Amino acid sequence: MKKNKILLAVWFFVLLFFNEVCGDYNGYLNEFFKNPKEPLIVTTLHGGLSQSQNYKIIADGKSYVLRIFDEATALDERQQEINSAVCAGQQGIGPRIVYIDDYFRAMIMDFVEGQTLTRSVLEDKNILRIFLQSLRQLHFTANHFPTGLTVFDKIRLKIEKINQNGIAAPVNSINNALMKLGEIEKILRQYPLVFCHNDLNALNIIVNGKTVKFIDWTESGMDSPYSDLGFFVLVNLIEEERYNEVLESYFGYISSAQEMYLLKLMRKVSTLRIFASFFSDHEPAILDTNQRIQRSLELEKFLSNDCLLPLNYFIDLHIKGQLTDQKMVIMASLSALREFLQDDL
Repeated sequence: MKKNKILLAVWFFVLLFFNEVCGDYNGYLNEFFKNPKEPLIVTTLHGGLSQSQNYKIIADGKSYVLRIFDEATALDERQQEINSAVCAGQQGIGPRIVYIDDYFRAMIMDFVEGQTLTRSVLEDKNILRIFLQSLRQLHFTANHFPTGLTVFDKIRLKIEKINQNGIAAPVNSINNALMKLGEIEKILRQYPLVFCHNDLNALNIIVNGKTVKFIDWTESGMDSPYSDLGFFVLVNLIEEERYNEVLESYFGYISSAQEMYLLKLMRKVSTLRIFASFFSDHEPAILDTNQRIQRSLELEKFLSNDCLLPLNYFIDLHIKGQLTDQKMVIMASLSALREFLQDDL
């Protein structure tokens, strides 16, 4: 009898949890899709390291995407993404936003048909050119976009999060990286800021014929155009031999040595972005001071270990959807930090 009561209690809490999740899930759908003629068809969309949940919704023959934000995401960050997505939709460079939750917890947008910019697709010079011209259009014709933080600001905030949350980290290497970041920032200050997407991995770029749509505006903000270009060539594993092609397609003319240098410089900054984001989100905090110091020393030593694989290896895993193990993500972040610190420019 007692065992049955325990089982009933367990099932009660399981069902309660399930109903709460589905209640959140269905609440947004019921609020927007008032009286569908047919039952909604809902499919979970996978991809990326974001903790936000994405669902494809088919309602009366039309497709949408419901995006439910990670509850740990700060309100101002959710507002930044939503406001940027709304502006992108209004200007035709992103899907139309049709619903926003009153508390910025979720939004519904049109589903974008097309293909993402996989590595094989990017080998097509014409598609690469169409994408880069669309990116230039975003940079220089985007009006009314929210300003947001620069990449340099975001990196510093992420590293500050590491320090504040009791996370063991390779302190000496991070301090050296921040000094180097400051020097690079001085160089980029000479150039005007434009509105940037700041997360141009293949999954966030959808091409349909000559039309390009950008999705997932989580990292958007004001930056140098080279911020988008540098991150793009890094996370899509564009070979250095094609950098001239990238710049020429973007600018519409043969690039100068200075433009090439700025592209490589912001590619390098993007490696530190990867470290700051991955490491702060996946390295667990250690409360014991002695253990934290010991772990910090181990991480510092590991940075010079030949066993630490190059960053491109981990980016390739990420592209294939195989960078899911926590330890592998941490190793990827350390590899990114090591690459940033290398003097190869």
